[in-house]
Order: sequence, then C-alpha cells, then structure tokens
Amino acid sequence: MNKIWKKVTNSIYNFSIDDELIGSLELQLNNQGVDIIKIDKDIFTIEKPSFWKPNIVIFDQEKNTIIQTAIEKWYSNKFILEFKNETYSLLCRNNPLSEWAIKLGKKDILAYGLNVEKNQMINMKISSSDTKDIFMLDFLLFYLFLPIALENMGNNISMINLEL
Repeated sequence: MNKIWKKVTNSIYNFSIDDELIGSLELQLNNQGVDIIKIDKDIFTIEKPSFWKPNIVIFDQEKNTIIQTAIEKWYSNKFILEFKNETYSLLCRNNPLSEWAIKLGKKDILAYGLNVEKNQMINMKISSSDTKDIFMLDFLLFYLFLPIALENMGNNISMINLEL
C-alpha cells in the first residue's frame, strides 16, 4: 500500500493511497484552532478544545465526535485515542528520530516519522499495517507530524512507505 501526501498550496495537502485520491487536509493559518479534512463530500473539523490541554477532537459535519484524544498523564508523551469504538494509544517517540505512532494493544498499526537515507537526505517515513479502512488515522498523524516534517525538510517533503 503506497500512501502519499502531496502539497497543493501552503495550507492544503492531498492524501492518496495507491494513486487513488482519498481526501485533503486544509490548514487554517489563523489562531482559531480549527482545521479541515475533506473526504469525498464529507467535511470534518480538527479542533483543540483547550489551550492548556493538548487534546485533539475530530468532528463530522453534524458535530459528532469521530476521533478524540486525551493525554494519559500530565507529564506523559502518550495519549488515549478513541476511534470507531476502539481505544488506541497515540504516542510521540524517538525511534531513533522523531515519530508519531498509533498502537492497538502492543502492536504498532501506523507511524509517521523521520528517516535518513544513506545520502543524508531526510524523508518522511510512513509505516503502516493494513489501515486502508481507517485512513482517518493517517489524517490525524499527518496533522501532528507536519510541523516536524516542515522543520526538518522545509517545503520539499519526500516520503517512503514501509509495512509493519
């Protein structure tokens, strides 16, 4: 499964799996804290409900909660993620470079991280198990990982895909 994020403008990124367009992430470059995911005709919003808590909630058009995160402990880099009646772990780790990962039980199902090639070029590494039916998690991880990717790669984000 080949997952690709392609920059359309400074604030819009398209997501494709095996050359099939799945949707787009539209970053609102303001202080409102609301960004937009578009999949087909469906529109979802990414919101950070509180300045003091790093929680993220993704709502559909009717304001139903699709994804919700809550920090496990105030000093932790691990979050509890609720999606489709499942509880996942969302964590930020250095493996050996920066990486955001989602685990179901003890198994990684999706991870977005930095990777260094032999020629010293930095890529964004997408490691995934078969998550085609839950690609909303890809939108969440790309949203979280994008600032890290931009800081390390600038506007030229290159990707590699790995199977878990």
